[in-house]
Amino acid sequence: MNNTCTLYGEGLAAASSSNTFIAFPAPHTLQDVATNKKAYASSNWEYDGNANPSYAVDTIETDETMFHSMPEPSPWWLLDLHSTQRIHDVQILSRRECCSERFHNVEIRVGDRRRHDGDFSSYTLFSKYAGPYTPDQGRLSCARGDGVSVDVTVRGPVDEVTGMVINVSDLKVIIQEVVMNTFDHKNVDLDVPVFRDTNLVSTAENIAVVMYDGIQELLPGGLKLHRIRLHETGKNVVDYYGNSE
Repeated sequence: MNNTCTLYGEGLAAASSSNTFIAFPAPHTLQDVATNKKAYASSNWEYDGNANPSYAVDTIETDETMFHSMPEPSPWWLLDLHSTQRIHDVQILSRRECCSERFHNVEIRVGDRRRHDGDFSSYTLFSKYAGPYTPDQGRLSCARGDGVSVDVTVRGPVDEVTGMVINVSDLKVIIQEVVMNTFDHKNVDLDVPVFRDTNLVSTAENIAVVMYDGIQELLPGGLKLHRIRLHETGKNVVDYYGNSE
């Protein structure tokens, strides 16, 4: 039994190369873009009238409403998001009261044109699930596996009025400028000036140093960036403290 997903990339893009920096949003910041969207399927097994394709995204997590196809060699289920979206995570809750072993050898693909002929070979392969599913696996989370998360720790006095070291909204603006605008979905060696125009090697350690210096420069007076942490998903963690220690 295997409740893991094999990741290949995200959204409409191919899997990123080792030189492309992908900033993975914090899980609590991800937005649901699937609920109550229009769904289609290769077939529909009307089991007490509860197997409509759209029931798969109705947020009701009981076996009374679900999607179930007819017995067929290659069943498919398709969700129309109505607009192009950047996909970071796909969650699946399979049938649990019966026949859970039927859910196996699943591909998740993403494309920008709706198809109804069952040929999704032109869609980008996002993930694979081998299965078979068992109820104890619960909700399957197929999150992309090549992203980098960035954590920052700011040190300074607590403001008596706000009760914070720095306003979180202000810190988000700084991170957006230094991290997202500069690095996200960029080829570090070709698109980021400090690496493109110098001999600086684009290691995770050097990326952390560049981010640290950029954030520190934009912090309000009196505040010190204590640490920046780059977590390369499934690989390694880099901590850089600058001169804060």
